[in-house]
Amino acid sequence: AGWGNINEETGERCISNAEMHNVLLHTDDEFRSHFLWQIERWSGIKESDTGEKWALMLPEFLREVWPRQKSAKTPQISARLLDLAFSNVGRFPEIAEIILPLLTTIDGDNLMLSNLRKSKDNIVDLYPQQTLALLHAVLPDNVAAWPYNIEEILQRISDSNSSLNSDERLLEFKRKWNAR
Repeated sequence: AGWGNINEETGERCISNAEMHNVLLHTDDEFRSHFLWQIERWSGIKESDTGEKWALMLPEFLREVWPRQKSAKTPQISARLLDLAFSNVGRFPEIAEIILPLLTTIDGDNLMLSNLRKSKDNIVDLYPQQTLALLHAVLPDNVAAWPYNIEEILQRISDSNSSLNSDERLLEFKRKWNAR
């Protein structure tokens, strides 16, 4: 909350970008994961200035504050970054672009993709190319570790943008899935 608040006298954040970055860099995965979870909750508050404020600050936070070092590039953090991106339909393309270089392969225990199973205003249907890029960054080679309903998600990508049917990433996913 200190990073998200501005000191009225100085006009600066109560906790600067550099200070927040330093904290996140020198802590453990659990703290970083919880931090991302909290920002997801705050930015998702509907009908509130707080939710809109955090949703607007999210790109700055991910670009300027979030650590890019290997220590912060773990399966658990990648899963939490995906949750954060997939929870924000309105800012998804921008957030997806920012987090793509921060992602690593995620094992099946950490990857749920529950937001992609919604039938109304589904991010997969609205942004199939960005969804494919994120999935390509995180899905492991072991198809048995892929999340529940991945076949449906891949089909939705295909149905939403037929030009992606010739995309090497989608073809690779379908080949692996069909060879299981």
